[in-house]
Amino acid sequence: MLGGGYKLFDHLKINGTLSTGFRAPTPFDVLRSPSTVSETSRSQEVGLTYSDSKNLAKLAYFNTTINNAIVYDDTNDTSSNVGKARNKGIEANLRTNFAGNSLKMAFVQQDPWNVTDGIALKRRAKQYGSFDISRSLKSVNVGAKFYASSRREDYDLSYKTVVTSGYSTWSLYAFSKLDSELTARIKLENAFNRNYELASGYNTPGRGIYATLQYQPK
Repeated sequence: MLGGGYKLFDHLKINGTLSTGFRAPTPFDVLRSPSTVSETSRSQEVGLTYSDSKNLAKLAYFNTTINNAIVYDDTNDTSSNVGKARNKGIEANLRTNFAGNSLKMAFVQQDPWNVTDGIALKRRAKQYGSFDISRSLKSVNVGAKFYASSRREDYDLSYKTVVTSGYSTWSLYAFSKLDSELTARIKLENAFNRNYELASGYNTPGRGIYATLQYQPK
């Protein structure tokens, strides 16, 4: 990866990166289709970053080209390399404090495309984002996170093209440092038990509560 930045003003800078990468097929991909090979990618990103003692804001344009992209083919239950795919779009992030609350926001607008076949890549939303708000109440931090995603194209169980609906979920959480090395966390995922699909015909988890104890030695 190659990257750099230039300071335009006291709190504003422009930055860019060039990077390459690869993704090897999973054992399941190879089992279904032994001819599947690793996909390779090349990415460019340019953006603006604003930061001060209380705020951090980023806006970036990205463009990624993938060769030998690995996709799942529902029509014959195999994985395959589609040739060339690309994904380009805009990503925005904001972290700030307001009235004693910590706020985090993120949004992505993208256009994932199968260049070889001239169709949209399946199971990829064109827009998604999140909003996270938290607050410290004495020794406990409490918060809520909202996540939303637009619809996406997919195949149904009869191998016909369908569109899965967009969806949104809420998660509620709390954590507290018990001492300098121990942190207790509790999280209520999908708090309102929304029913949604990431892939047509496959269920996603409903409401669930999780408790963890994290140990981090100093």
